[in-house]
Amino acid sequence: MNVVIQSRFGRALYEALPEVYRTRDDKEGEGHLAGYLDSCGKLLDAVYNSLDQRYRDCSPETCQEWLLPYFAQLVGVTTLSPHIEGRRREIMHAVAWRQGKGTLKTAAQIAKEIGGFENLIVQEGWQRVARTARVDGPFVSPAIADLRGKNPEDFIGHRDTAPHTVDVRKPDWRLGHANPHAVLLYAPPYTGFFPDKNVVRFKWKTKTVNGSSDIDSWLTEENDSALPSEFIELKEEDGIWHFSKKAGIKETIQIDGDKHLETAVQYHFTELNLDIINIPTGTHLFLEKLATRKIIVRNATVDTPRSSLVANDCLLQAVKASNGLVQLVYCTVLDEMFAEYLNASDCIFMGMLFKNRKKYKPSPGAIRYSRHCQESVFGNIVGNTMEAPVFYTKEWGEPGCGVIHPASPKSVCSGAEDGGEMGAFHHRGYVLAWEAVSQKLDDYLPVGMRAALIPDETLPETD
Repeated sequence: MNVVIQSRFGRALYEALPEVYRTRDDKEGEGHLAGYLDSCGKLLDAVYNSLDQRYRDCSPETCQEWLLPYFAQLVGVTTLSPHIEGRRREIMHAVAWRQGKGTLKTAAQIAKEIGGFENLIVQEGWQRVARTARVDGPFVSPAIADLRGKNPEDFIGHRDTAPHTVDVRKPDWRLGHANPHAVLLYAPPYTGFFPDKNVVRFKWKTKTVNGSSDIDSWLTEENDSALPSEFIELKEEDGIWHFSKKAGIKETIQIDGDKHLETAVQYHFTELNLDIINIPTGTHLFLEKLATRKIIVRNATVDTPRSSLVANDCLLQAVKASNGLVQLVYCTVLDEMFAEYLNASDCIFMGMLFKNRKKYKPSPGAIRYSRHCQESVFGNIVGNTMEAPVFYTKEWGEPGCGVIHPASPKSVCSGAEDGGEMGAFHHRGYVLAWEAVSQKLDDYLPVGMRAALIPDETLPETD
């Protein structure tokens, strides 16, 4: 048959015809009947999809995003989650949460549905208050509430469970835990791009078939666990190579090894963690929603075509793009970065920015709504700050690497142009989700009670 039927109902109509008509249309009719049924099927598909969407719009679980505010107004709830699925669950559970208002079970459900925390420990603040020893119980020596200021980084990974004297300060992730009016929720920190489990690892092959769109010719599996083609999709369109994680894959994909991209074309990597990438002169590299340990631009001089790096929502440890053009949006760079010209927005730079491997000359460009260390160079651009963020860890490959800790200054946690967090995990909304849980809990606790969401690294991870 010369005509390929693309519509769902058109194919159903064509297959419902007797075989004699289909054979005659294929041989004598040149597929005109199939084309006619396909055009009818497209109209029927549109009618069916409209009716199906109208049915799905009757529930906040399946409706279109623009209808969620109307459902929220219907049940009288204010949605706070930064994610669409979180807002859906806020509306779906609004009545049940209101009926269970003030209970620890409801507090745990709110943290789970909005913050995505699978493992929580909920404790009432009065249990942290030192009490008089009883005859039928062991004597516990109480500790004194520490009212002195300390470096917030000293509290990361530390969980104090000893009883204290009453701490009357407003409870937060660090203070006011020994308070009868506090509800404490110990939650596992977000792991970022490096979870402890559900990681599939591959390695770059030393040589690849030139021009091959078969991902198995580019990568090799580790420990014979799985084929790359089962997890990674590779497409070549108009000279652009697209490497991306397949839809529906929940595992984290890690590609190890030093890869030299030999062809001066465009490479797009999406949701694939990389180790070391070497790009030649004239190559354009685009990264999105991933972590890369090192990016190196090779053999680039001012007299040759410049390579470019464009990254969006990425965690980068080191970038050495001498004589290269770099554009970063919602990225975190943990070490020093070298680039001939830099444009950045909503980023975090923990190290200095230099040009052409010359540490005495800062990289020019425009940086806005970002954290950096060179106020004299980029201080005239709107929204910048020099306040240093606090990460759970800066050790590459460790869970929580580059993830903003609640101890970070507000200029970083809400310093992006849209009011969200700066850096690599803007698209995941870690800080906004953390704050949404705290605000939501205040609405569902008894009057005078305050909730404190506390990171606890001893609990199982949260992706």
